[in-house]
Amino acid sequence: MPARARAARGAWAEHLAEAVLVACGYATLDRRYRIPGGEIDLVVRRGADLVFVEVKARAADGAGEPECFLAEGQRRRVRRAALAWLAAHPQSGGPRLRFDVVAIVHHGPDGGVDICHLPGAF
Repeated sequence: MPARARAARGAWAEHLAEAVLVACGYATLDRRYRIPGGEIDLVVRRGADLVFVEVKARAADGAGEPECFLAEGQRRRVRRAALAWLAAHPQSGGPRLRFDVVAIVHHGPDGGVDICHLPGAF
Protein backbone atom coordinates (compact mmCIF):
# COMPACT_ATOMS: atom_id res chain seq x y z
CA MET A 1 0.00 0.00 0.00
CA PRO A 2 1.39 3.45 -0.88
CA ALA A 3 2.54 5.60 2.05
CA ARG A 4 -0.18 8.22 1.51
CA ALA A 5 -2.96 5.64 1.55
CA ARG A 6 -1.44 3.96 4.62
CA ALA A 7 -1.32 7.33 6.44
CA ALA A 8 -4.93 8.08 5.50
CA ARG A 9 -6.07 4.65 6.74
CA GLY A 10 -4.13 5.17 9.97
CA ALA A 11 -5.72 8.57 10.59
CA TRP A 12 -9.18 7.15 9.83
CA ALA A 13 -8.61 4.22 12.22
CA GLU A 14 -7.33 6.49 15.00
CA HIS A 15 -10.37 8.76 14.63
CA LEU A 16 -12.71 5.76 14.74
CA ALA A 17 -10.92 4.28 17.77
CA GLU A 18 -11.11 7.60 19.59
CA ALA A 19 -14.85 7.88 18.89
CA VAL A 20 -15.43 4.38 20.27
CA LEU A 21 -13.38 5.05 23.40
CA VAL A 22 -15.14 8.38 24.04
CA ALA A 23 -18.51 6.63 23.65
CA CYS A 24 -17.31 4.17 26.33
CA GLY A 25 -16.59 6.99 28.77
CA TYR A 26 -12.92 7.75 28.09
CA ALA A 27 -11.71 11.35 27.81
CA THR A 28 -9.08 12.13 25.18
CA LEU A 29 -5.96 13.80 26.55
CA ASP A 30 -3.71 13.63 23.50
CA ARG A 31 -3.51 12.33 19.93
CA ARG A 32 -0.50 11.24 17.88
CA TYR A 33 2.05 12.16 20.53
CA ARG A 34 5.50 11.83 18.97
CA ILE A 35 9.06 11.89 20.18
CA PRO A 36 12.21 10.80 18.38
CA GLY A 37 12.01 7.03 18.49
CA GLY A 38 8.42 6.68 19.67
CA GLU A 39 4.76 7.51 19.15
CA ILE A 40 1.45 7.06 20.94
CA ASP A 41 -1.73 7.07 18.87
CA LEU A 42 -4.05 8.12 21.72
CA VAL A 43 -3.76 9.04 25.38
CA VAL A 44 -7.07 8.69 27.20
CA ARG A 45 -8.36 8.65 30.76
CA ARG A 46 -11.33 7.05 32.43
CA GLY A 47 -11.54 7.45 36.17
CA ALA A 48 -8.16 6.63 37.71
CA ASP A 49 -6.96 4.83 34.56
CA LEU A 50 -4.49 6.65 32.33
CA VAL A 51 -4.34 4.67 29.10
CA PHE A 52 -1.86 4.77 26.23
CA VAL A 53 -3.56 3.36 23.14
CA GLU A 54 -2.02 1.82 20.04
CA VAL A 55 -4.46 1.60 17.12
CA LYS A 56 -3.92 -1.21 14.62
CA ALA A 57 -5.93 -1.41 11.40
CA ARG A 58 -5.94 -4.01 8.67
CA ALA A 59 -8.06 -4.92 5.70
CA ALA A 60 -9.91 -8.22 6.06
CA ASP A 61 -7.60 -10.05 3.69
CA GLY A 62 -6.66 -13.02 5.84
CA ALA A 63 -3.28 -11.53 6.81
CA GLY A 64 -4.00 -12.01 10.50
CA GLU A 65 -5.54 -9.99 13.28
CA PRO A 66 -4.30 -6.38 13.55
CA GLU A 67 -3.27 -6.72 17.19
CA CYS A 68 -0.89 -9.51 16.17
CA PHE A 69 1.16 -6.98 14.20
CA LEU A 70 2.40 -5.19 17.32
CA ALA A 71 6.01 -6.38 17.53
CA GLU A 72 8.12 -6.05 20.67
CA GLY A 73 10.13 -3.21 19.10
CA GLN A 74 6.94 -1.24 18.52
CA ARG A 75 5.83 -1.91 22.08
CA ARG A 76 9.15 -0.52 23.32
CA ARG A 77 8.66 2.62 21.22
CA VAL A 78 5.16 3.13 22.65
CA ARG A 79 6.47 2.66 26.20
CA ARG A 80 9.31 5.12 25.54
CA ALA A 81 6.84 7.70 24.24
CA ALA A 82 4.58 7.07 27.26
CA LEU A 83 7.46 7.84 29.63
CA ALA A 84 8.15 11.07 27.74
CA TRP A 85 4.45 11.98 27.80
CA LEU A 86 4.30 11.40 31.56
CA ALA A 87 7.42 13.55 32.07
CA ALA A 88 5.82 16.34 30.02
CA HIS A 89 2.46 16.01 31.84
CA PRO A 90 3.32 15.11 35.46
CA GLN A 91 -0.08 16.27 36.72
CA SER A 92 -1.81 13.74 34.45
CA GLY A 93 -0.27 10.60 35.88
CA GLY A 94 -2.61 8.37 37.79
CA PRO A 95 -2.44 5.43 40.09
CA ARG A 96 -3.16 3.06 37.20
CA LEU A 97 -1.32 3.16 33.88
CA ARG A 98 -2.29 0.83 31.08
CA PHE A 99 -1.36 0.05 27.49
CA ASP A 100 -4.33 -0.90 25.31
CA VAL A 101 -4.75 -1.86 21.67
CA VAL A 102 -7.77 -0.99 19.56
CA ALA A 103 -7.84 -3.37 16.60
CA ILE A 104 -9.88 -2.41 13.54
CA VAL A 105 -10.58 -4.75 10.64
CA HIS A 106 -12.06 -3.12 7.52
CA HIS A 107 -14.17 -5.43 5.35
CA GLY A 108 -14.13 -3.45 2.12
CA PRO A 109 -16.29 -0.60 0.83
CA ASP A 110 -19.62 -2.16 1.80
CA GLY A 111 -18.59 -4.70 4.43
CA GLY A 112 -18.27 -2.50 7.49
CA VAL A 113 -15.67 -2.76 10.23
CA ASP A 114 -14.96 -4.86 13.29
CA ILE A 115 -13.56 -3.00 16.31
CA CYS A 116 -11.97 -4.76 19.26
CA HIS A 117 -10.69 -2.89 22.33
CA LEU A 118 -8.04 -4.92 24.18
CA PRO A 119 -7.40 -3.36 27.61
CA GLY A 120 -3.97 -4.14 29.05
CA ALA A 121 -2.81 -5.65 25.77
CA PHE A 122 0.85 -5.17 26.68
